[in-house]
Amino acid sequence: LDKNTSGALLCAKTYEAYFHAKLQFAARRVLKHYVCLCHGLLPMSPRLLDVPLHTTRVHGGWRSVADPTGRKARTIVDVVVHLGLSGQLISLVQVKLGTGRYHQIRGHLTHDGHPLVGDIHYGGFAHWCHRVFLHAHRLAIDAGDGILETRCPLPPELHDSLAQVAASDPR
Repeated sequence: LDKNTSGALLCAKTYEAYFHAKLQFAARRVLKHYVCLCHGLLPMSPRLLDVPLHTTRVHGGWRSVADPTGRKARTIVDVVVHLGLSGQLISLVQVKLGTGRYHQIRGHLTHDGHPLVGDIHYGGFAHWCHRVFLHAHRLAIDAGDGILETRCPLPPELHDSLAQVAASDPR
């Protein structure tokens, strides 16, 4: 689990449910959608970031970096809106994971030149957002007796940060 992120989280109450969920994750049948703010203006059309990622130790912590010898990783990025604040250009995006690698979103967006707002470990910054702007807003899985889906609204601190940039829309 990423520290300083928020949103939906899946927990199993029984070993049978845990095993079933583990199979769903392995088969890539779990729907995982995230909302994040990232630096710069990403293209408005949906994009597939299909770059292998390798987990490496950097400055006493672990990071996910693009590396051709890394594990396959696929991230779909849909831009919702372009924003700005004090000369900073920012994109609000929805991210869908095709794989589940360590710090996958953070690694892919940083490799693409658009680190997450507030993510000092991957090159992001923002004095007006005091944590990584990464939120799991939708999770869906086949629980065995049908689809279990949950949606989770932005927590107050991210809502407040978004309100600051939304008020400064550069359009």
